[in-house]
Amino acid sequence: MSSESETEQFIKTHNQAGFNVQPLTKKQLIKKVPQLRNPPELAAFTMNEGAVDPLHVIKILLQQAQNMGVKYSENNEVIALLRKGNQIIGVKTAQGDLYSDYVILTAGTGALPLLSAQQIDLPLYASPSILLKTTYTANNVFLPCIISTPEMELRHLAQNEIIAAEDYIDNSDEHHPEHIAQRAKETFYDNFTDIGKLTITQVSVGERPMPKDEMPIVGPVSPFQGLYIVTMHAAVTLSPLLCELVAQELIHQKANPMLTPYRLSRFI
Repeated sequence: MSSESETEQFIKTHNQAGFNVQPLTKKQLIKKVPQLRNPPELAAFTMNEGAVDPLHVIKILLQQAQNMGVKYSENNEVIALLRKGNQIIGVKTAQGDLYSDYVILTAGTGALPLLSAQQIDLPLYASPSILLKTTYTANNVFLPCIISTPEMELRHLAQNEIIAAEDYIDNSDEHHPEHIAQRAKETFYDNFTDIGKLTITQVSVGERPMPKDEMPIVGPVSPFQGLYIVTMHAAVTLSPLLCELVAQELIHQKANPMLTPYRLSRFI
């Protein structure tokens, strides 16, 4: 937040929504993050928030799924949906056709061309964000929690490694991700002390799938049978719950009222 009043309002509205957000004075914030160079007079803190490396999580879950018998077809592009009348019976891939009782689309913006070919307009757009991985040489962990300010968002990953998210503007020379990364590096130095040498190890642009009303889209895709979609932003955060709810719906063939507000049909 850019002002103390905005921070106060943020804390108030999130607590009203059921989140445990606590105010931190400047003194309390310095104690928690002593490397902050210019801490604000007031900060919002929630001990229930955390961060993980999404790729690491996916790797572990994928391995566990394979151990339980799930067949994983690596680097196999899905070209089209296979249908018989209004029944989706599988997918056409670069390595051949695959058939199934249900096709669950969890490909983010990759679902757009697959559904467009079936005359389905998915109300979803790509919200790009620049992701930076950076290592530092300081011996101490200078990010004990997620740091989010108008200038930056930082999360500690592995030992001496942090990930930062920056706004994507365009691919012009001025706003090229590599240039944004260098400016972000300077921002790190401006905002923290005693962090040692920073080295940017990776710069990438992530295409976040963002439904038009910014809420998840979960459920059957009408008018087809056997086609189900799950798409949203913050998928790593929501995936444990969504996977459980979706599995219950498909296995027991019974709609879950918790998912009712998030059906694709709300856009029709």
